[in-house]
Parts: sequence; C-alpha cells; structure tokens
Amino acid sequence: MNARAVQFAERRAQLQLQCAQQRAQLAQSVGDMQDSVARLNKGLSLVRGLRVVPMLLAAVSAAGVMSRAGGLIRVLGRVWFIVQTLRRLRQSLR
Repeated sequence: MNARAVQFAERRAQLQLQCAQQRAQLAQSVGDMQDSVARLNKGLSLVRGLRVVPMLLAAVSAAGVMSRAGGLIRVLGRVWFIVQTLRRLRQSLR
C-alpha cells in the first residue's frame, strides 16, 4: 500500500471508532430519556386516577343529601376540609 492509502485506512478506522462511541452515548441518552418518560407517564396516570376522587366525593355527598343523613354530611365536610388542607400544604411545600 502506498502512504496515502495507509493514511485513508487509519482515518477510516478513527472515524469508525468515533461513530461507535457516539452510538453508545446516544443509546445511553435515549435510555435515560425513556426512564424519564416512564416516570412522567406514571405521574400522569396518578393524576388521572386522582380526577376520579372529586367525582366520588360528589356522588357520596349527593347520596348523603338525598338520604338526609346529617352524620354522613358532617363526615364528608370533615373529609373535604382535610383534603383541602393537605392540598394547600403540599402546594406550600413546593
């Protein structure tokens, strides 16, 4: 081989090594992003589940009003107060 061909072969080997390193870094970055997205999806599913809670409280409240169960209404009032207090506390800690 002449000197120019040897030089090209060395340069090609360097570029292939550099590409392999970049692919490994990219794979690591994609893996980290997938972990972050998985945590985000888990958080979103939790939020979607919490959306059901106010509807459930409203349904129980309506049942309490319709049955005129004063004790149930008092308990729901206390539960509502506790839920609101916890939400405000959580927001103040953020």
